Amino acid sequence: MLVDLIEAFKKPWFDCSVRCFAAALFYTIYKLENKPSSSFSIALKYIRHVVSSGNSRGHRIHSPFIYQFVRKVLFNDDRIAAPIEVRKFYRKLREDKSVLNIKDFGAGSRITDAHVRTVSSIARHSSITRCQGDFLYRLCLWYKPSRVVEFGTGLGISTAFISSGAENANITTIEGSPEKHHFASANVPSGAAGSIEFLMGHFDDHFGEVLESLENRTMVFLDGDHTYESTMKRTSQILEANDFEEMMVVMDDIYWSEGMEKAWKELVKSVEGAFFIDLFHFGIIFMRKDISSQYFRLRLI
Repeated sequence: MLVDLIEAFKKPWFDCSVRCFAAALFYTIYKLENKPSSSFSIALKYIRHVVSSGNSRGHRIHSPFIYQFVRKVLFNDDRIAAPIEVRKFYRKLREDKSVLNIKDFGAGSRITDAHVRTVSSIARHSSITRCQGDFLYRLCLWYKPSRVVEFGTGLGISTAFISSGAENANITTIEGSPEKHHFASANVPSGAAGSIEFLMGHFDDHFGEVLESLENRTMVFLDGDHTYESTMKRTSQILEANDFEEMMVVMDDIYWSEGMEKAWKELVKSVEGAFFIDLFHFGIIFMRKDISSQYFRLRLI
């Protein structure tokens, strides 16, 4: 916390009044952020993230790889938008009032823990946003993964955005809830990708075969079980099994709970040979054989 404050003060746009406000803000966040996670405490953590993150459009970033990531993916210099069929699919689900009886093995929603929910409620409160979907689309379009594994299909919203960008990848997505699995496999746009394998069951039921299927330039998207133990176990095993030139792991909601935040911070400290990108909503680990570990805190806009 103190390091974040000092670094923020060094920025040229911090005049005296802004610094006083920032000091009060950081102190408030410091007092509240260690309490049990809630929507309010997460909002405070997001404010801290915005104040202390870099937003220089790639300036002062020395790694060519991360510079291209910032320009092409984060700031979308080429003004790339996800395909219209994916955007229509996203809008349709947000208005869909049909009801699903959910058996959820994951974190679910902060808004409700009801088992009978409308598709609209799930899409609005337990799925990625349109902005985050567009980001995942651009990320896949830029990175060009040869293999994609998604833990947590949900309604298929993230699956649709990812698969549209990863056009030539073999994609496997796993969902524990039978209702969500059947809904996604039946409704994800057919033009989203050429090859999507929808698997149903607990993540551990398929984890062994997933590890064996990893290949160079694999993208793993973790968006299903937001607990410390499961996150550390699966992420560590995936990274330890990596004997390739490069791999990417995207963790959703790294500040969703104390466990997720703890897991993210421990991975940053313990994993070597990786670029760590903290976007608040996503934590991205780029594993590459030719690099020393670096950490970047950036804003997803």
